[in-house]
Amino acid sequence: MATVKIRKCKADFFYLTDRRNQPNQSLQNLMSDALQASLTYTQAHKLDIKEPEDYQVRDIVSLNGGKVYQGVFGRCRFETLTQGTTTGDEDDVNLKPNHGLVEKNFFLYYPGQNLVVYQRNSNGSHHSKLQKYLELASENTDTLLEPILTKDSYTKLLSNAVRAKKIDISFTRPRDPKLYSHAWTKDAISLISSAGGLSCSRNYQRWPIPYQALQSNEGCCCNIS
Repeated sequence: MATVKIRKCKADFFYLTDRRNQPNQSLQNLMSDALQASLTYTQAHKLDIKEPEDYQVRDIVSLNGGKVYQGVFGRCRFETLTQGTTTGDEDDVNLKPNHGLVEKNFFLYYPGQNLVVYQRNSNGSHHSKLQKYLELASENTDTLLEPILTKDSYTKLLSNAVRAKKIDISFTRPRDPKLYSHAWTKDAISLISSAGGLSCSRNYQRWPIPYQALQSNEGCCCNIS
């Protein structure tokens, strides 16, 4: 009987949008176009012409009738690689012709919510690399991957334990404002709605930033777009 290996990993959540607050379907288009062409990968791009590295989306799978996409953001390194032992022996790694070392970040994409669940991997690529790749591949330089504040981070931010020097908070108008019951978030969401905006950013620069300031508009600069 074959054994199944389970690998645990950490992931972050991002909302795929753009600087004009317009719907961004760049990732969905790239992945669906590849599958329609009977491919499981997208075109590779160099993010820095000085570096011997190519980036692409690989191992594309459509799940649940296209409601979810599974893939890998691959960093293909073509520089000289070295292998060695703890006793000091070293030798070059001989790769196949036209092959490079692939460092991976696994991800899930939910096009209905424009949600990207992106694996943390210090040997792979920061999410900003995926954003830059999408800019190049879709020719849309307004592409943004906005981090989503999770419930535990939100709770920690509003706790007395916070002693930050600077806090930048940005969020889009939620579909269900009832999820945000705290006083200042209710006020901020109400302000977005009354101004007809789609997003809000708040910036605090005080030391220390008191807990009371996070509960109100004290000491902050607020921008609505």
